[in-house]
Amino acid sequence: MVGEAPTLEAMVALRRTRVPEMLEENGCPRGDDIPLRLLTTAHLATLRVAA
Repeated sequence: MVGEAPTLEAMVALRRTRVPEMLEENGCPRGDDIPLRLLTTAHLATLRVAA
């Protein structure tokens, strides 16, 4: 799955809906033992703390 979101929290929310949908669309069995990896990329400006 590839997705974009303005914040990490929004990405986690997106993942919570899209991953189960994607698994169901592909006929994968339901279960909680499927490992997931979340790779993130951020711009330095979004990580800086305002002084």
